[in-house]
Amino acid sequence: MEIEEIRRRMLTSKGKVCVVDVSESSSFPGYIRTIGIRAESVVDIDYEQWGYDEGGAYFTAKYPSLDDAVSAVEQFLGTKYGDWPSLPAYPECAAGQAAEGHAHLTMAIATGTVPLPAGAAWRLGAGYWSKFRT
Repeated sequence: MEIEEIRRRMLTSKGKVCVVDVSESSSFPGYIRTIGIRAESVVDIDYEQWGYDEGGAYFTAKYPSLDDAVSAVEQFLGTKYGDWPSLPAYPECAAGQAAEGHAHLTMAIATGTVPLPAGAAWRLGAGYWSKFRT
């Protein structure tokens, strides 16, 4: 994926987001992590139970520039944007039990240890998961 493709997808795709990664969460069994970049250098990281598209823990951060957002995601993923797939595929299944992942995610939110890219102040969206913040 190239920077121009990221910009184009932020402007034209459904939801106005360029999804750069969809993968099983190694921290939260049974959960899928989706990373997207939106206009104004906003990065979204969603942790949702495999097979569901709602009810997850949704984190958002605004970076000073698109370059800063891309760099933070590169460091977080350990891959350069040129190696990101144009259309990340949803995993066919998720290893582990969602109950275990739920417990781990609950604890990570409560202790402020959810894996997120560096360089920005992250906000957890309102809803079910926000009650676990300390």
